[in-house]
Amino acid sequence: RQVGGAFNPEVGFVNRRSYRHMNWRFLRHIRMDRVPWFREFRPHFSGNAFWTLGGFNESYLVHFDNHFAFENGAFFQLPGFNFTGEGLEEPFEIREGIIIPGGTYNNIDWEFRANTNRGAPLSLSGGWDLGGFYNGTRLGPNATLAYRYSDKLTASIRANYFDVRLDEGSFKTAVLRFNASYSFTPRIYVQANVQYNDDTKDVGTNIRVGWLDTAGTGLFIVWNDTNHSGSLER
Repeated sequence: RQVGGAFNPEVGFVNRRSYRHMNWRFLRHIRMDRVPWFREFRPHFSGNAFWTLGGFNESYLVHFDNHFAFENGAFFQLPGFNFTGEGLEEPFEIREGIIIPGGTYNNIDWEFRANTNRGAPLSLSGGWDLGGFYNGTRLGPNATLAYRYSDKLTASIRANYFDVRLDEGSFKTAVLRFNASYSFTPRIYVQANVQYNDDTKDVGTNIRVGWLDTAGTGLFIVWNDTNHSGSLER
């Protein structure tokens, strides 16, 4: 979730405008000095809420969790338990033909995140969101495989999947993304980002070449391209 934004499974985070916001967080670090392979527990309790300027509660989140951090950089969270609320002052078309009625929707969901040592040449990250979503349910697993070679090359491939089931209808969306970066020198590099959206059948590509100079200046060459591989009837 993102401060100042609401989540939509099709487009990601949607920016808010003209709102009041409150957030809080309580966190405790518990070190395990007598266990050489384990670093710490991080039990915490956090939350946030958003209101319109007229006082309508657009959303809230109350989060209970504990992080388990290992000395080698591995990590997992448990239980990742959330109380959530979404408010709609008017009907919202989340997808073509699927309109959620106005009202307040209170739900419970469970999230999980884990990763191996991200400093290793090869690492794996993954997780899921599972629980209520408006008047239905949502399942959102994800996984990332990353590779690192020295300080020159990094690359990763990430897959996101959303299965949303509502009273008004259901839909599924999958997004596959590839990122890579290669540094010829500390000042000259090339980066690439390629993303495929299974729902819209779009392949988006962004390639950037950077040649850095002093004081934050430099030369940047950027190429963007979008290819639609599905039916044009949509």
